[in-house]
Amino acid sequence: MIQRVEQLSKKNRNIILSIIFFIILLIILFLSWFYIFNVYEVKIIETQVSSLNYTVEIIPVNSLGIQAPFRNLQYSYKVEEGSESVEKIIDSGNGIINIYLNANPGKVKLRIETNKTQNFSLIEIPSNKTE
Repeated sequence: MIQRVEQLSKKNRNIILSIIFFIILLIILFLSWFYIFNVYEVKIIETQVSSLNYTVEIIPVNSLGIQAPFRNLQYSYKVEEGSESVEKIIDSGNGIINIYLNANPGKVKLRIETNKTQNFSLIEIPSNKTE
């Protein structure tokens, strides 16, 4: 009889430990979703590759301030000013936009809107004219 009670208590202890383990696992998954995988802001980085080539990178940022893993953004862009200076725009679809300018470029303003922010971003590419 005593052995049977001890076996039941071991079984109950294992069940309780299993339940606690799964509760802790759910809490960790919940917190990781909100702090690591959720997008809190969008960072836009403009780099000049050459004198007539610019790259605009749209990065989803999590609450830790780093790029949110496994997340993509839906975005749209529109040339607000200086469309005559733009030779072509190549959108890779994964947050990288390559802008190629004419031989005699002027100032170009690119408006970028994303599905994660209510505001839009205005990127200004300076004129490379020598005056």
